[in-house]
Amino acid sequence: MIPPLTPDAPTSAPTPLVEATPTEAPQPVSPLAAPCPDGASTTVSIMAHYDDDLLFANPQLITALRSGECVHTVFLTAGDAGKGMGYVEGRERGLRNAYDAMRGVSGVEWTTRDVTLLTGMHATVIAPADDARLTITLLRLPDGNLNGSGFDATGRASLASMNAGTISEMTQVDTGAIVTRDQLLASVQEIIAAFQPHQLITLVPTEATMHVGDDPRRPDHSDHGAVGSLVRAAWIGMGYDARTVRYAVGYPGRDLEANVEGQDLRLKIDAFRIYSEDDPVSRCTTDESCLALKPFGTSLQRLYLYTDAELVFP
Repeated sequence: MIPPLTPDAPTSAPTPLVEATPTEAPQPVSPLAAPCPDGASTTVSIMAHYDDDLLFANPQLITALRSGECVHTVFLTAGDAGKGMGYVEGRERGLRNAYDAMRGVSGVEWTTRDVTLLTGMHATVIAPADDARLTITLLRLPDGNLNGSGFDATGRASLASMNAGTISEMTQVDTGAIVTRDQLLASVQEIIAAFQPHQLITLVPTEATMHVGDDPRRPDHSDHGAVGSLVRAAWIGMGYDARTVRYAVGYPGRDLEANVEGQDLRLKIDAFRIYSEDDPVSRCTTDESCLALKPFGTSLQRLYLYTDAELVFP
């Protein structure tokens, strides 16, 4: 079994940075706000693409779902690879099916809700009709391509370029709305504040100087580090509790020892295989073919989560 997150994480939701007093005006409530029923713990994962959670944060998310926790997964990009919304919608269908498999159900209807965040950014929230503990929030920014160069179809925009200041804004793939980096950063902060996670899982930031399995000939996807950097800037900027945060290692984890096995591995492969039925890029039909699929198979056999203190930053 994969060990749970280290026990220094608090057992109740962290206290907000500023508490309202009777003399203060009521603060606006995010449309994403969703207190977890029965006081159960909440896990939030903020990822780049629709398979990052399945590859890099499982079986952690499976364990959380099956133990009755609230799980809110957020994707910053549409994972479109410059192929348009038809490809995106197929991947999202696979994602819904994968989360049903992770919960141990099938054939469940999902609802779709379009919301406007307090920041003005549009988000799409999908959720199974039978379980209020699970939501998936889609921001549908452009996929930035492996090396951060973007795609012609989306104006060569990428999160890596926006983080670096090369571009000042991006356009959402679905709505065509313009999003600035400040607006995106504030939106991530709003998401964290709305869900109040006990566990916040994202990807290793670009600026981390602890290189896990770093091989320049086999780089991680540019969006992975860019999302990690945005989330880190967000939680630090809002004064969130660092003890809640874990950074998942992406494709460079291939060089680390395989540490997912037995029932955990079977459940992880099953969710990915079901997802892959709707994604031709990663389609696999058996456990063996999924494990042999490059670069995904090695990630299925691994889960490495690091604290902020365990990474090294300049």
